Formats: sequence, C-alpha cells, structure tokens
Amino acid sequence: MIDYNVLVRNAIKRAGFTASEMSRRTGADLRSLGSFLRGGNGITLATFAKIAPLLGLGICRVEKKLPKDDGSGDCA
Repeated sequence: MIDYNVLVRNAIKRAGFTASEMSRRTGADLRSLGSFLRGGNGITLATFAKIAPLLGLGICRVEKKLPKDDGSGDCA
C-alpha cells in the first residue's frame, strides 16, 4: 500500500520549502505543517489542497482496470 504521507513529505523536501514558508505562501496552518514535516500526524485533505499547487501535486481518480482499460481517469 502507498504511504501518501511519505510521498507528500518527500515532495516538500525536494522542493526545499520550510513549514513557515509553505504556510505563508498557501495559508495552511503552520503548526499542522510543522508537525507533519517532523513526522507527526498526516495532514488533512484541506491542507493538502492548499499546498498541492505549490508542490505541483494533485489527486487523480483512477478507474479499476477493466479488460479494455485505456488508462484514463479524472485528475485534479
């Protein structure tokens, strides 16, 4: 199973943002971001929605693979 918290933490680290900078640029709660980056609880979907554009991330709905699946899905 994919650990999405790890994926988001890695994207933040690769981008080089601090919790303070991300909070200032996105309006996301500084304490939540700081805790998340220190390995604490995951972030809410609302927080992810605020920081995702800064990181170039998004959420995609992927259909279950069917026999003639063309790989399409809805992405945000």
